[in-house]
Amino acid sequence: MFLGKALGPFLAVIGLVLLSFAVQAQDAQQSGVGVEAWGQTALEAERVLNNPAATDAELDAVRARIAIDRSQARTIVETGSVEARALRAQLEVLGPAPDDPASEPEPLRKQREELSLALAKADVPVVQAEMAFRRADTLIKELDHRIRGLNNTQLLSGGPSPLLPTAWVAAATEGLEMLKVATWTTGQAFTGPVDQLVQRLFRAILLIAGGTFILVVGYRGMLRRFETTLIDTPHKARRAALIGASYAARFVVPAIGGYLIVGGLFALGIGTMAEDTVGAVLILTPFAVIGAHWLGTVAFAPSAPALRFVTVSDETARAGRRYCDGLGWTLVAGAVVEAAKQAFRFTPEALSVFAAIVVLMGSFFLWNLAKVLLLAKDQAEEVPARDGLLSQSVLNAIARLMQLSVV
Repeated sequence: MFLGKALGPFLAVIGLVLLSFAVQAQDAQQSGVGVEAWGQTALEAERVLNNPAATDAELDAVRARIAIDRSQARTIVETGSVEARALRAQLEVLGPAPDDPASEPEPLRKQREELSLALAKADVPVVQAEMAFRRADTLIKELDHRIRGLNNTQLLSGGPSPLLPTAWVAAATEGLEMLKVATWTTGQAFTGPVDQLVQRLFRAILLIAGGTFILVVGYRGMLRRFETTLIDTPHKARRAALIGASYAARFVVPAIGGYLIVGGLFALGIGTMAEDTVGAVLILTPFAVIGAHWLGTVAFAPSAPALRFVTVSDETARAGRRYCDGLGWTLVAGAVVEAAKQAFRFTPEALSVFAAIVVLMGSFFLWNLAKVLLLAKDQAEEVPARDGLLSQSVLNAIARLMQLSVV
């Protein structure tokens, strides 16, 4: 009862938001506004492409505009025309046309002709949107080819330093612009007929709720079950089998939960935004984050010292796992930057700052993780040597290589 009362107002607000998005999309769709603007943007893109001296900034600017036009056109193509759907429903009531039109009663034949003519007119915006989408898609591919050529030239000639104040100004300005575009594209995921939106929202809630339950409740319960069973199992062969099953389950179970949540986001349509780059990041994120957490859990086992690969204290083991988690999120940050490069086309100055941030993140977590491995030498007297499965000489070699890679 309490859950229902708590979710009621929340779901009502969500419904109103979705309804407003749907009304806006249908209004824009029926008005036909945008076809002329799409054509102007396409002509501008063709002019820039035909200019051999076009700069990287000009190519980026026109690409950003035509990418928005392409997204708008794709939304209209996917949702179709409300009026056309209504007319098709009426034609279905009349049934298929007879082979001999003269055999059909005059009122029905006349009504069929009127509905067919009206349907052809109602489909015009969708056909125009389909043509605009294909034209924009072709132009974007051409622009990407030109931009990649310029980027390769800039890469070979060196790039701007991220230490320059102008680079940080460019990163802040373009980052905010990217957030604006991302916000708009997120709103596009909630456009379309209200009945379809409700179905998508229902599927998304089920998937996200199921994934969250597995991550928060199921995963922790599984860990407690394994640890209790291991403590009560003296038989070595069975204990080894349980340890192997524990290692596998520590990755598989949270991965299932994480990808259920990702499936919920795809059900809403978020994973198909920004040329599918968002979907690529969503698919990578659970693997990177859960994989890094699994590696930290297996290596340091904060809650099970007997399974620990490194002979460190419980507090140091928890720190080691946190640094492993940080490396996983660093991979995600790098993937976000790469996806943003494909979807939004930043200037070299902004990209140098974003790349530097990712490098600094990775360096921080990797350096501290190496320090944790080196701490095993100082904590050897505090922690029994049998708890660690790797020798200190091996750990020292690994830690030094990590520090060298950071430098």
